Amino acid sequence: MKITLIGNCQIKALTWYIQQLNSDFDVKYIYTDIGMLNFAKQNNFKGRPTPTIINNKEAKSRLTDSDYVIYQPIRPERIKEFNYEDIQKYGAKSRLISVGCFYCKNVNTTTGETKKG
Repeated sequence: MKITLIGNCQIKALTWYIQQLNSDFDVKYIYTDIGMLNFAKQNNFKGRPTPTIINNKEAKSRLTDSDYVIYQPIRPERIKEFNYEDIQKYGAKSRLISVGCFYCKNVNTTTGETKKG
């Protein structure tokens, strides 16, 4: 089964988790430039490999060939490529699963500590 995931760092973590469920799954994460700096480009998470696609041509091909595409509905004005409209176009034959994202404005993203106040 070919599973492709697109989104922020939460989806990157989900990529790692899904591949741990069954070693027969072909699971990959597509990097999108949504402000995660170089974290999303890394091919590992928690010290274990997390296959990451950073090439647009390879990513489009992967979406076309996937059985499942799990994605966050990123608006077209936020990113040019791989927003929710692109995903629906490239992944037209795939089973599309949209998941929300979580954001906490009171967490310091550098340290992970919660701000008081």
